Amino acid sequence: MLEIYSTTQNPNKLINVCHSDYCLFPDKESIAKAYHINYNALTVLETTQEVFNTTLEIFTKEMEEIKVRLKAQIKEQFIKSIYIGITILILIGIAFSIKLGVRKYIHDNERIYTTNKIINFLNITLIVLILLFAYLDNVSYLVTVLGFASAGLAIAMKDLFMSILGWIVIVVGGCVHAGDRIKIIKEGAVYIGDVLDISVLRITLYEDITLTTYRENRRAGRIIFIPNNFVFTTMFSNYTHGGMKTVWDGIDFTITFDSDHERACHIARECAKKYAKGYTESTRKQFVKMRDRFSLRNTNVEPRVFSLLEPNGIRISVWYLTNAYATLALRSSISSEIIDEILQEPNIQIAYPSTTIYEGRQKQLPRKSDNEAFKSVHLKSDGEIPPQNFF
Repeated sequence: MLEIYSTTQNPNKLINVCHSDYCLFPDKESIAKAYHINYNALTVLETTQEVFNTTLEIFTKEMEEIKVRLKAQIKEQFIKSIYIGITILILIGIAFSIKLGVRKYIHDNERIYTTNKIINFLNITLIVLILLFAYLDNVSYLVTVLGFASAGLAIAMKDLFMSILGWIVIVVGGCVHAGDRIKIIKEGAVYIGDVLDISVLRITLYEDITLTTYRENRRAGRIIFIPNNFVFTTMFSNYTHGGMKTVWDGIDFTITFDSDHERACHIARECAKKYAKGYTESTRKQFVKMRDRFSLRNTNVEPRVFSLLEPNGIRISVWYLTNAYATLALRSSISSEIIDEILQEPNIQIAYPSTTIYEGRQKQLPRKSDNEAFKSVHLKSDGEIPPQNFF
């Protein structure tokens, strides 16, 4: 016997499957319990499938919306990048045009260099600001971050900020320009050279052969980097400030007391006039231009000669104007000329460290013995036994 009840119409009915006298599910209660478990599981799975299908549809729609937004944002950013690029190119073009105008209407190389530096700085600053505000959504967040960052950097990078501030002072104040010859004293070391470049952080200096390198350093040709903050802490000298290209240089030599010091002064003055004539005239013209900016009291530009009493003779000091970039060369030329002229003068004797020894009895020492501070070396003999007198 086979007996089957429908489960779709009435789930409470049992399914009895029997064959002959044998039944496949003899325990009807266990069958009913298993049926209810399977039916509940099937219901949950069907509900889960519906939820999954609904979620899949939602995520599919969201994915499509995200794709649309991404495409729109990519297009927007691409157009934005094009606008930013065009703006940057316009700024660069404007800066380039201004530089061409500066070169056309300004003929001073120092002013051209300084103007180009300022234009580059402003151009880079504008480009950085454009990029920041273009890609930064929350400006207040940037201000907050920069505030905390500035407080920490101001302590940790004090020298860096001082160098930047020093650069602003140098550029605005105009105390140093590219091409100037300056002298820096740092921790006992003396550096004299020409300014090659003035960047935001440092000054690049080329050390030339000068009197200082000849006397102290004994080397030249080095590239020296000086932080810009030196303008606040270190004394420095500018040999070519305010359009001046000349400086005063002096040569000293000593003659004996019995020499014709007036003739020696005349020789020194004439030699200085001969070689420094061109620099004297150019300095006189420059002083006229500088009277509108500075208070100039002594505008005498002619060579000056001084005769000074020293313990070992008369020192002749001649001062003259020379090119700030070629001081040592002119000094050498004038020194050679003075030596040649003095050697032809019988009444002028150069004093130099030496020792004077006299042999024999003499009632009166020669006049040169009055210059024993010079200790000129002379040896005299009259055939007598030397008394061993040393002066």
